[in-house]
Amino acid sequence: MTLDLKKAEMLIDKKDIEEIKDGKKTIYKYMPTNTTIEYVWDGIKLGSPSPIQVIQYDSNGEIEEIFDFDNDENGYWNAVDKFQELIERQTNQTPPPPPPCNEDEEEQKLREQLKESGLNEEQIDVTVEAMKPLCVKTTPPPPPPPPPIDCKYEIVEKLTGYKLDDIKNQFADIKELTNFLYAEFDESDFQKMGVDKWKFLELTESCEPLYFPDDNPPPPPPPPPPPPKEDCKPEVLLALTGVDADKVRTTFRTMRNLVGTLKTISQSEFDKLGVNKGEFIELTQRCADTYFGG
Repeated sequence: MTLDLKKAEMLIDKKDIEEIKDGKKTIYKYMPTNTTIEYVWDGIKLGSPSPIQVIQYDSNGEIEEIFDFDNDENGYWNAVDKFQELIERQTNQTPPPPPPCNEDEEEQKLREQLKESGLNEEQIDVTVEAMKPLCVKTTPPPPPPPPPIDCKYEIVEKLTGYKLDDIKNQFADIKELTNFLYAEFDESDFQKMGVDKWKFLELTESCEPLYFPDDNPPPPPPPPPPPPKEDCKPEVLLALTGVDADKVRTTFRTMRNLVGTLKTISQSEFDKLGVNKGEFIELTQRCADTYFGG
């Protein structure tokens, strides 16, 4: 499978990257932090004893740290992650956001990669269409949960003389508790505790679950029985693509890529294996958790 620095380009500012050729070795250097990722293309594609390396240099150009990675696709992406980690550690900040994605540019890059992998023009067209849109917007992370309410229950304990766990046994509900506090204590009693009487009564009402927890919540419904395990026919996928089931995730990376590749394979290849092309593609999509889960 053809590799490029697409993932790295998504993580760092390309204008600060210098590309260096040293024989067969390709070196990408992030200039602001003197950090490099170095690999031999033929080594990744065909296998080689030369490791992929990420190297951190000091301001004088002397090596500070070297990280070696397996010379395969998985090792390459692990090296890219380490490359990014060192940059963040050196700058102590998140790198600039990636430039806007251009659909035409991404399509051209994809076509060049597919051409290098040996696909013909018709197969390339089908695969590109199956993988569109190429610029997929990511969902922003959810906001952090609000901090828990400080109910100041110790004030209620001091005023009533009852421990928190015993409040529910002494008062019928939150209204009876707040009515008791309202009637039995004046504003000066609350001021001695460092709170405003009216605001504290409102706070206490908002903390009803703390004082009157539901000790007998309805039991959750039993989980549905698991569906019968699907026979994904990994032996058919292996015969069609040459990829074992345990390597599907690292080879194709997404279900869209896998389906796009299957669509480029001729019907006759499926017929030889005794399977219907359309039904097998649908089966493979149902097996997403088997191939891409975890």
